[in-house]
This record gives sequence, C-alpha cells and structure tokens, in this order.
Amino acid sequence: MFFHRCTTTSIALFAIVVVLTGLLPQSEALAFGDDIHVGGMVSQGYLQTTENNFLIDDSKDGSFEFQEATIHFMAMPVDRLRIGVQLYARDFGSEGNTDVVLDWAYGDYRWRDFLGVRAGRIKMPIGFYNKVRDIDVARTSILLPQSVYTETQRDFGLAYEGVNVYGNLGLGGGGSADYEAFFGTLNVPNMNSIFWRDAIQNIADGYSAGVVAGLSAATGAPANSISTYSTSNNSAASFDNFYGYQIVWNTPINGLRLGHTNLTGSVEFGTDVTVDADVPTGNAAMPIMESSNSTEVRSEVDIPYLATFSVEYIWNKLTVAAEYKENRYETKTYFDNTLASESVDVGVGYYGMVGYQVFNWMTLSTYYSELYPDNSDRDSSHRQWLKDAAFSTRFDLNSNWLLKLELHSMNGTGSLSRLQNPDGFEESWMLYAAKATYRF
Repeated sequence: MFFHRCTTTSIALFAIVVVLTGLLPQSEALAFGDDIHVGGMVSQGYLQTTENNFLIDDSKDGSFEFQEATIHFMAMPVDRLRIGVQLYARDFGSEGNTDVVLDWAYGDYRWRDFLGVRAGRIKMPIGFYNKVRDIDVARTSILLPQSVYTETQRDFGLAYEGVNVYGNLGLGGGGSADYEAFFGTLNVPNMNSIFWRDAIQNIADGYSAGVVAGLSAATGAPANSISTYSTSNNSAASFDNFYGYQIVWNTPINGLRLGHTNLTGSVEFGTDVTVDADVPTGNAAMPIMESSNSTEVRSEVDIPYLATFSVEYIWNKLTVAAEYKENRYETKTYFDNTLASESVDVGVGYYGMVGYQVFNWMTLSTYYSELYPDNSDRDSSHRQWLKDAAFSTRFDLNSNWLLKLELHSMNGTGSLSRLQNPDGFEESWMLYAAKATYRF
C-alpha cells in the first residue's frame, strides 16, 4: 500500500525541514546536480470561529492546532522519466495529529507532448485547484472554497493510488487541450477523522432510532420516554475502484481556460454498534426495563458522478475564477445484512472568486461560495446550506516567507459536524484565520 503512517512526530519533520531550509538563501528548491531537487514548506496558522465549531473541535476558543509541513524530492534519472515523493504532516484539530504520511509518490513517463503515463499515488484532478491545495504559494486564500474543496475530505481526497494517461493536444487556432484519464482507488488513512466519525455516527443513530421504535411498539412505552446510549467499535471504510477524467481547454484568449472533471466510484463504511436502552414500564416493582441490542451497521454508497465545471481568467495582476460541483450519492444502509433504508442525494456547490495583486508584496482576494448538501431541500433549515463570503490578504514578505490573513462571514451550517457541536448550531457566524508559511 502506497499510503502509510509513520510514528515520527511533526517536531522531527519540522527539524529536518528547518535544517534543510537553513541551507537555502533563496526560495528555489535545493538541487543535487541537475536532476534531483528538494523543496517544501512549513506553516503555522491560527483559526477562530464564533457561535459554531468548524474543522477544529474547539475553534470557538481559538486554536493554534493548525500546522502543516511538507518536503518533496523530485528526480529525472533518465530522459522523459520523472519520479517524485512528498512527505506531509499536519495538525488540524483532531485531523492529522502531526503524523507523517506519504502525500504522493509516482513515476511519470512523458513519451510525447500528447501522451504520458503516471503510476503510483497521484494527485486527484478535482476542479482546477485540488492538485495545488498543499502548495500555499499557489493561492491567496488560506481555505479554498468549501463548496468544492471540502477540507475534512483532504486526507483521502487529495490523491488516489493507480495509473493515469495524460497529454496536451494542439487545436491550431483554437488553443490547446490538456487531458487526463485515471483509474485507481482511494485510501482511508484515519477513521478517527471528523468526516468518518460523523458518517459512522449517522448510521449508528439510524439503528438506535430503529431500536427505540421497536421497543416502543413492543412495550407500549412512548418513544420519547426511552433513553438510549450507543457505542461503536471496529469502524472501517473502503473505496472500490474509482475512475474519471479531466479536460482543460486553454482557449485562444490569453489567460482564459475552461475545465471539466468527472469521477465515478463507490465506498462502503460501517461499524459494530451496541444500543443500551432504559424503558419505563409503569410497574412500581420494576419501573425500568433494561435492554441491550448489538449489530453490524454499514452503508454502501454508489457515486455515479462527481462533476466539476471550472473557468479561470488571468489578466496581468487580476485573477477571476468560478467553479460548480455536483455529486450524486446513492446510499443503501444495512443492519445486520438486512436492508434498512435507501436514499439518493444530489449535492451542489459553487463559488466565484476575484483576486488582484496590488503590489509585488501584497495580494487581495475575495470569494463567495454556496454549498447545498441535498439540492432537493435547500431551505428547510440552516442545516441545508453553507454560504461563505471570504476576504483574504496575502503578504509576500520575501522570497521565502508568506503571511496570510482571512475573514469569513458565514450563514448556514450545512457541512458542520454534529459531533463538534453537541449543543447545537447558530445560523450566522464568523471565521477568522491567519497563517505564516516558510517555503523553500
């Protein structure tokens, strides 16, 4: 398996990176001869929200648990063949916990401009920016728009393990087209991440509700009088084969490109759940009847499509971009191998972004983003949407150091975690973020 965890802490990785970067007076990668290069970055951030916790369990209190470090090695052992690997560590609340992971690693043989082949752990082509989400210097914002680039899915959504073919096709006076077609699978490195804990809790809650309904029918006790406590063990998730493509049209208009990405696949996840219940009997001699029920619960999710449509225009110091993403999830949930429920959800997200480099050392950017996890129900409650107006400032302090400041005015709680917000949600809230990055 390409993806693995190491026991090394981020302190060790940071030390290695700092030692290496101390050798570098410039921002360029360290070169060993003409064919081997080393580069990377170290960053420290701060994130605080009002009203709701987001991404980090205690973000309402403010948190410095917002660290990243990468180091990559690239080599060209023979003509047309490139090999590379990147190690990555992050602490993002309960995510990462500074474990060092293999972020990507692949071999790339470019036979001709129109045809190349890659194999290994390869970055996933979702929209224009998923491939560069681990490269701070490539954007102004701290957080990419969550309507398209969900941060809680980064650990398994950045890269896939498999093969792809790619190339660039000249279109004469019509510009050129970049294409990529891939086949592989996704790895789930951490079932304790907030994304998977929420997913497991949702299906466990479904089983618990069924237990309560059954006990109420059997005993005559009102469902709202039955108290329950559930525990989950042996949680697991696995993706079947994924395949997809990306097409980018580099138009004849200088700086304008259009893109389309589509992914198809499936995932299964589940857990062993035990529900302990106290049922009132109305009998003074034995006022409470205790009940315990255990089973395996799992969900099978087919993803017929996860499609993204993108446009970007760069003119001098101005960048304008917009993307639209739509996905369809067809879910079957089983309790002890018995089909318990079926559902179809179509999610929609989109944003528009404008950025401008005011000075060589300062860039401003803003975007407006909307996410609807269930497009058939956009307005029944603020749990059905997330609207985000973001404002970012980037300072290039020198060739190595970046400083970013960011403000988000949020409305809705569509992608927020129930586990991180056990006391409920507030519709309107704010997010403040700052991040300093050293790159080499």
